[in-house]
Amino acid sequence: MISVLTWAVVILCVVALAVVLWLRRALGAYRASVEGVLQGIVRLRKMAGRSPRLEPLPPHSPDVTPLERAVPDLEGADLHPVGDFREFDEHGSPAGNERWFVSGNGVLFGWLGVTPAGPVMLLVSEVPGHGFVTTLRAPHAPSTATPPTVVQQRLDWDEGLEAARDRHLGAVARMGRPAAIGDLEAALGSMASLRAHVAEWRAAQDADELLEADVRKILGDKFDGMSEMVGLVRLAEQLEREAGGGSPGA
Repeated sequence: MISVLTWAVVILCVVALAVVLWLRRALGAYRASVEGVLQGIVRLRKMAGRSPRLEPLPPHSPDVTPLERAVPDLEGADLHPVGDFREFDEHGSPAGNERWFVSGNGVLFGWLGVTPAGPVMLLVSEVPGHGFVTTLRAPHAPSTATPPTVVQQRLDWDEGLEAARDRHLGAVARMGRPAAIGDLEAALGSMASLRAHVAEWRAAQDADELLEADVRKILGDKFDGMSEMVGLVRLAEQLEREAGGGSPGA
């Protein structure tokens, strides 16, 4: 007859095996999640200050239909459509469709986007000699560090267009007199100036300090528990540079 002690040992071994298997699965999931965060940070840093590729959407494209539904809200806020585009990511894959607009008084411009993650709206104003104000209305979207001359505001989509516009205009008024943006060409030019401004600032920063600032901003309140990510990103980017550029002496 198997003794109680033997049964206890058997049960203990079964439990121990289950714990080991669970830990292996948990460790695998943890590694996968860390890898996902790591690659996301590396990708965001690559995209910082860069202009995405835009292609005009044909007027009768079915992709225009979801954008058309927003016209009454835009017009009601004195935001007038000036062009529709499809945006592509750095790999050449479609990232979403956008309807660009300018305000009737020219103090702001931006775009309304339809993406797999949901609707997104960006409002932008350029204040010559001072900087830029950007207001993003969207699901949570992490971003890299930007210069203090770029005021960034975020709202949940459900807070509404009126709240986003009013908050944006309030920040613009505190910064100064905005440039007049009257058409699509001016809007695209100002957006290019914004990205160039950010890229120039980032290029002038100490590389290690900028890396930590990026990781801190992207992770937010998760940074303290994932501070090792700074070193992982540094290593990943170094390996990527070596793989892309050959040997250091090449």
